[in-house]
Amino acid sequence: MKALHFIIVILLIAGCLQKDENQLSEVDIKNEIINAEKRFNEYLLQNGVASAFHHFAAPEAVILRGPNNLIKGPEAIMKFYSDPRYEVAKAYWKPDKVEISKDGTLASTWGKYEWISVDSLGNETKSEGIFHTVWKKMPDGKWKYIWD
Repeated sequence: MKALHFIIVILLIAGCLQKDENQLSEVDIKNEIINAEKRFNEYLLQNGVASAFHHFAAPEAVILRGPNNLIKGPEAIMKFYSDPRYEVAKAYWKPDKVEISKDGTLASTWGKYEWISVDSLGNETKSEGIFHTVWKKMPDGKWKYIWD
């Protein structure tokens, strides 16, 4: 009888320690974020800045542009980037670092970017900098940015 109780206790403990089969590993989540960054960049190059920043924005997305200019929400972000100076702009970036929350629903990336704008005479201007993006996993499983 003691052996049966012991076996039941061991099985209960083992059941509590099992990982949910649907739960992704930290490496899997980091790869999802790297792929989201890659898709975001590819989408921007194919569809333009305004469309890309709108498409990948979570409903609560906020971007900081300039020292004190917060643009809140996908529609406001799209309006901001609909300015003609962004119509032919391009950007290239790749995260150097990806951090994820313990529960796997938030992630932060940073790295270098290159921004290329073209003036009305067709002259290109390149600028470089560091980006920081915060990503949130949506109920449908897609990752959208909440801060950029």
